[in-house]
Amino acid sequence: MLMSAPKHITGNIDSIDRKLGQLLRLARKSCGMSQETLGSMNRLTFQQIQKYENGQNRISVSRLMHMAESLGISAIWFIEKLNDNKSVKNPISENNLALLNKHEVQEFLEAYSKISDKNQRQFLRLIIVLLAAHATGGSND
Repeated sequence: MLMSAPKHITGNIDSIDRKLGQLLRLARKSCGMSQETLGSMNRLTFQQIQKYENGQNRISVSRLMHMAESLGISAIWFIEKLNDNKSVKNPISENNLALLNKHEVQEFLEAYSKISDKNQRQFLRLIIVLLAAHATGGSND
């Protein structure tokens, strides 16, 4: 008896594969790295990186670990992000990706990544959330 594929699988590519590709793009852009640079660091063409990011090709665990190392992050970060959002069908917004290309955002992310103290990171996050709420007229009391 043949079993049908789970609903989240379309063709040979799983929605989790697509989400993983989106996370790869997010991580790469947040590091200010081009597809070509990431590809050359991993003996891949930029086209292959593009296919991973678009969810056209699956990323093996070993490949993911090598690319994560090239990006200076843990491969576990990808798994945690997949688990954070059980609905893997929600793509990372293009607006957020465009925002990551801004120089000041890249500077902020680079500086933020150097803060190792969890409490300091949480404090900084709270300040930003409060400033954003104030700027938009919202209240975060």
